[in-house]
Amino acid sequence: MRSIKCVVVGDGAVGKTCLLLSYTTNSFPGEYVPTVFDNYSANVMVDREPININLWDTAGQEDYDRLRPLSYPQTDVFLVCFSLISPASFSNVKSKWIPEIKHYCEDLPIVLVGTKIDLRDDQDTLMKLEEKNLEPISYQQGMELGKEIGAYQYIECSSLTQKNLKSVFDCSIKAVLNPQDKKEKKKEKTNKLFNHVAIKIISKKKFILKQKSKEQLVREMKILRLMNHSNVIRLFDVFSNETHFFIVMEFVNGGVDYCHQLQIVHRDLKLENVLIDQEMNIKIIDFGLSNFVEKGQLLKTYCGSPSYSCPEILSRRKYDGFKADVWSLGVILYALIVGKLPFNADNPMKLYKKIVTGSYLIPNFVDKEAANLLSAMLCVDPKKRITIEQIKKPSLY
Repeated sequence: MRSIKCVVVGDGAVGKTCLLLSYTTNSFPGEYVPTVFDNYSANVMVDREPININLWDTAGQEDYDRLRPLSYPQTDVFLVCFSLISPASFSNVKSKWIPEIKHYCEDLPIVLVGTKIDLRDDQDTLMKLEEKNLEPISYQQGMELGKEIGAYQYIECSSLTQKNLKSVFDCSIKAVLNPQDKKEKKKEKTNKLFNHVAIKIISKKKFILKQKSKEQLVREMKILRLMNHSNVIRLFDVFSNETHFFIVMEFVNGGVDYCHQLQIVHRDLKLENVLIDQEMNIKIIDFGLSNFVEKGQLLKTYCGSPSYSCPEILSRRKYDGFKADVWSLGVILYALIVGKLPFNADNPMKLYKKIVTGSYLIPNFVDKEAANLLSAMLCVDPKKRITIEQIKKPSLY
């Protein structure tokens, strides 16, 4: 079955979400809910060919101008929407939406959609517009704009009554299957955007009573901005609106040494924070507990995950962040080789005792060199624990 990606753009509150919900669920939503990103899907038959149309809803508000284009890669067709009872949204088609689309995705078909046709002749609506010396957009105005922007077609519809609703999406599919330019155009993998990214969305409410959390986030961003290494997750952008922070990072379908060279300790190394991309490269993520340190500086913040924490942290003693990272790496390496964590217990106190006494077993099937390395990394005495530099020299263990 052929799949078509259709992205819907336009000003906030012009009815984009209602358009998609009415089409995919055959019902009109009861209340308006602003969208950041949302996805819908429908299977349809076009000229006896089954088509899966993936519909991407986007936010029209200015707060999301930097976030919205992340949904554009691999798009096949755009629905550019304006409200027939909002002259401002009509004007923004030419001044905002077409330039944005052309900037990121040249030569893709566009279907221009005038929404809320059921309100164009509504008396209450007309009176409100008249009070502002405004009037609804006519069919002729929409047609002229469609020609001006080179739209594949202009259609007016109503999500409430579903008038012409099906025609909007049938037209978007035909715009892809039967483009106006008969020459087949190769769909480029966009080089103006990242093909895939991960977006961490954090509510600002979290920081109202927790100043420490805000400081931690700022520190994490500073650390990620500093780093550029194949084994460390990349930070692309950070921005915010009134309610949320948005952190745009590399999407992951030898960085510890690099961190330590920059005098950065991670302090939360664990299996969950080590990812592997599609080319089998290791990526370290989540620098929320990381910190800048000087050589010889001892830290006192109790942090990290207990099963991966070194004895000195669990004992609430001051600790060397670099040596703490090595211990955590030792736990990860043990789990990768043996298939389970070295320290397991059915309650926190038993786990604590096992870790601070270094009570773990290395199975016989682990070869001598690997066993020696594990012992050197999981050494209870931090002064005797191996360093990252020494790990790179097998002759030292």
